[in-house]
This record gives sequence, structure tokens and C-alpha cells, in this order.
Amino acid sequence: MASLLDLELGTQFVPTERSVNPLVDLGKSVARGVPQAVTGFVDLAALPFTLSGLLEPKNVVGSTDYLTARGFLPQPSQNLLGQTTELLSSAVTPAGVAKTFTTLAKPPVLTKLGQSVEAPTGILNEKPAFTTRESGGILEIEPTGSQGIAQQTFGTVPTEGIYPGTAISSRGVGQSVYGIDEQEANRQVQSLLTNPETNRAFQLASTITQTQGRAYNPLIDIPPSSLAKQSGIGRTYQIAAEMPQNYPKDQVFQSYLADPEYAPIIKQLGINNYDDLVEASYKQLEKETQEQFKSLPVKMSFHEGNLNYNDSQEMLRDIIGHNHLTVFRGGDKHEFLNKVDKTTGLNSNEQFRAVHDYFGHAVRGNPFGAKGEEIAWASHEQMYSPLAKIAMTSETRGQNSFVNYTPVNAELYSQMEDLRKLQQEAKARGDVDSVKLLADELKKKGDMWGYAKQAAVLLPAEYTKPQFAGGMPDYLINAVEPKFGVEETLTHFSNKPDLDVLDPTKYGSGIKGQEARRLAETINPVTGRSYAYRGAAEQVTPEPGLGRYPYQMQVPGLYDITKDPEQLGLLAAARNTTSYLSPYNRGLLDPQQSLTDLERLTREYGYRGLLDPTKAILFNPTPVR
Repeated sequence: MASLLDLELGTQFVPTERSVNPLVDLGKSVARGVPQAVTGFVDLAALPFTLSGLLEPKNVVGSTDYLTARGFLPQPSQNLLGQTTELLSSAVTPAGVAKTFTTLAKPPVLTKLGQSVEAPTGILNEKPAFTTRESGGILEIEPTGSQGIAQQTFGTVPTEGIYPGTAISSRGVGQSVYGIDEQEANRQVQSLLTNPETNRAFQLASTITQTQGRAYNPLIDIPPSSLAKQSGIGRTYQIAAEMPQNYPKDQVFQSYLADPEYAPIIKQLGINNYDDLVEASYKQLEKETQEQFKSLPVKMSFHEGNLNYNDSQEMLRDIIGHNHLTVFRGGDKHEFLNKVDKTTGLNSNEQFRAVHDYFGHAVRGNPFGAKGEEIAWASHEQMYSPLAKIAMTSETRGQNSFVNYTPVNAELYSQMEDLRKLQQEAKARGDVDSVKLLADELKKKGDMWGYAKQAAVLLPAEYTKPQFAGGMPDYLINAVEPKFGVEETLTHFSNKPDLDVLDPTKYGSGIKGQEARRLAETINPVTGRSYAYRGAAEQVTPEPGLGRYPYQMQVPGLYDITKDPEQLGLLAAARNTTSYLSPYNRGLLDPQQSLTDLERLTREYGYRGLLDPTKAILFNPTPVR
């Protein structure tokens, strides 16, 4: 029987069916080591793919593992002397040196405070076991060993290191549970998250990211979430998920072939089309998610919709104070994220929800909602390989953009803001009963919130970039005929006597004024445009300064904002009005950005132009007579 000391020193032999002759073992080690002076270069070339999990080493043609698996090289020695002999015989393989350097040279990671700290070691080396228990429709999962030890907490720290129960079970009694009220608890939680030494989610994220040879950046320096930035992403996801017959897969695939981050991977894996890329990306996402799930240090309760958090602050109190996370379980079966883990009984989509909530929100403490979910994407996407990130972006940034920056919830969002306004007014006058009633109404509205259709789709490559600031490719804008286009007789006045086509690229050759200033001062405007009056030439009185030559046209596919059938105007106004959840400028509308967003939405939804009561803005070249 081997002693513990034997095992630690690496001198204990591995039991086999029969003893191994030491001389024979040394000979095999030499025979295995010498060819690695050549095969090591193949190992090195494939290292970015094998370390990130994109390829199994045994599947890289000409590699050491490839030849070993096919019997061309002896199996590696299991004892220390044989392994050393192999290493020396290979003259130290280039792949081995690179792999060792990658492991040992831990790059510094940025902290929120701008300082450099070394990421912790050993967190991923231990594969935690889980204990599971199901009761009353709730699946309880708890990691064991050091993975289950609680981090530093807030308030009056209990003897066992964590607070009993969960944040949900502590609703309304925070003072008695934490020794401080919930508002102070939330403040202390945020303080803990800004310190890398007390932020366990950051420490784990740093370690996982470093296994892929990168440093984790918690600063999340990206353009702020907004309708101007993400309306195109939301519309693209809608087309891909709800109108797949119209989705231009070939052009989306070409965007990845043209991207230097993805093109080498696509070539290496022999991916030939969009559908192949979808499958490869989702499978890689599943694989890496399963590994991330194993690192989670919190107890988890998976529910079927009856244990949702009230807000992100409640979730963070749960993670930090109770070492616990509540996660939704169920929903339609995902096309790819459906592998069931035998240990926990969870499928990979359910595991993804858990790791995204933990790593997406507990690193920065960002809230739920449009802005917080964009930060959650930026926090979490760093932890995935480029191939996995493609699918991960669709599942997070794509769905968030659809839910918050398309008309699907525009009316409901506006109604909820009206209720929040009434709630603020009730608080101001001390009407506690009305505040409670309005909170109940808000919850009912929240339960009606629409979510994205679950679909395995990929967005264009530019939408996977942290620095993406807005826009939508023309091939996507033109992919779908508009739903509510109307035809209108229009008249344009020009200084040219021989005009046959209105060219939107010529915008600015006429009167500029306030309209030009608005386009220059707002985000992501549609600058290519032509203007025309509604009605025939004899019905129109042009403003002073316009050209003397009238041109008439019949234009289909226009969006009538006076009717707003797709609620594009409602969406633009709602998302450019400061929420009543904000501490400042509640209910304040930005009319300039709202109009700019309305014009861009009109174009992104395939309309040829925008109609108001007296005039039209045209986005496409238009024949005139």
C-alpha cells in the first residue's frame, strides 16, 4: 500500500496487470522522446487550439498524441524516471516549453482600482463534487470540499461564515438576519465587489480566462448600452430567430471568414458554411460552460419559475451573504445546449444560466435590465474561447437586445414607467398603501414581460466585438419586406432642372439648419436622406429657400409615424426617457436622440422612408418625374 508521502513525491508506481521492466520502460521513453524533436513543432502550431479545447491533441495530424493514439509511438511512461528520460530525449519539445510557459507566466489582471494583481492559483485544479437533493420541485445542488467554502460576507458575520437560508427567504427581515438593513447590506456588497481580494467571482473569472492565455479585464470599457447601439442587434436576432427563411446565412458566414479573429479557426476546423459554424460554436459553448459550472463555489437552487429574484441586489446578497444562487430550470429544449449532466441532472442550457448569472453579474455587481445585461455579456464573454463566444453572444447580447431594444416590450415598458412615476409620487406624500399596491401592479406587469424565442442562431461577426457601437449591415436591412409599408404621393423641390432620381447621398446640398445640427450631435443617425412633401406639387407650398423645380413621385414602403403600427416611435421615446428608477432626471425625454433613433429604426425595419403629417424622409434612391 502506498503512503501519502509516496504519492506526494510522485514515487509510487501505478498498479498494472504485470510489473514493468525498468530497462524496457527507459527504452520506450527514448523511442518516444526522440521523434518529438519533430512532432513537437506540430504540437506547438496546434497549441492555441488544444489549450482552448477547440481540438483534441490526438486529432491533430502529425502531433505526438496523434502518433501515440495510432500506435506509431509508445505510450508515455507512468514513472518519474521514464518521463524525465522522454523529456531529455526530445531535446525539450517546443510545445512543452510553450505550454509550461503559458502555465507559469501568469499575466497580471486589471482591477477596478487600476492596480495589478496576480490571479489566484489552484481554483480550477480541484474538480468539485456535488451533492443533489430535490424537494417540492426545487433541485438543490451543493459543491463539496474547498469549492463550497463561503467567501467574506457583509453585516454581522455569523460564526459559520455564511448567513442561514437564502436572500429570498430573508425578504423583509434583513435587519434581523444581517444585523443591518437591506440598503446598507447592498452598499457593503458593492464595496466587497470593488476589492479584488474579496471578490471571489472576479478571482475565478481571472483564473479561467488565464487558462486560455489571456488576462481578465473587469473594467468593461465598452460603449454604453442604448437603443442607438443595440437596435440593429435586436432586429437581427428577431430576423434570425423568427424569420429564418429570410436570414442571409451566407453573408453572415462571410463576415466571420473576413474577420481575423475567427477566420483561422474556421479554416483549421474545416467549417464550410453557416450551419456548420452554428453547430461547432454551440458545441464548444456547451463544453466550456460545463467546465465553468464545475468551478462555481455556491450552493444552487434550480426552480421552475416560483423563486425569481426581485432584483439584482437580492441576487448579489444571496451570492455574497448566503453563498447561494437561485436559477430558473426548465423551458423548451435547446437545439444544442441539451446535454444532461449525470451528476446534477441539469442540462447544459440550465448550467449556462447559472454560470452567466454568477460571472455576468457578481464580478461587477451590475443590475438586471438592458444596461446591466450588456455589461454581463462583456464580463462573461472574456471567459470563452473565440469559437464559443460566437454562440454565447447570441444567447446573451442578442437576446437582451431583442427583449429591450425592439418593440416587443415597448408598450409594457412604457406602462411600467407610468406605474413607477405614480409610485414615486406616492412615496413623496408618504402614502405607504399606494406604494405597496403599485408595487404589486409592477410585479404583474413584470410577469408579462416578453422574452426572445429560443433559437440556435449566429449574429454577424461585428456584433461579437466589445467595442461595437451600433449599426446594421444593408444585407440584413433588406432581408425582410416591411410589415406596414404605405404608398404615398410626394413632391420634392430642387434647384436642378433635369433631375431624374433623388439621391440620399447628396444630403446637405440644400437647406441644412437645425436638422443638420441634430444629426451631427446625436448617436448613429441615418445621414443619407432626401426630403419631400406629402401630396402632389399643386397641393404643396414649399418653405422659402427651396429649389424652384418641383418633382413628383409615387413611393411605396413608407412608415407612417402618425399611426406607428410597429410601435417604433413608442420604442424610441420610451428608451430615450430617463427611467423613474434613476436617481436623477426622472421622466426627462431627449427629443433629439429619440427622433434620430426613430429614423434609424424605420430604416432597420426595411422601410424606404418615414412619413410625418406633412413631409417624408426617404432613405433610398427614388425616381422622380
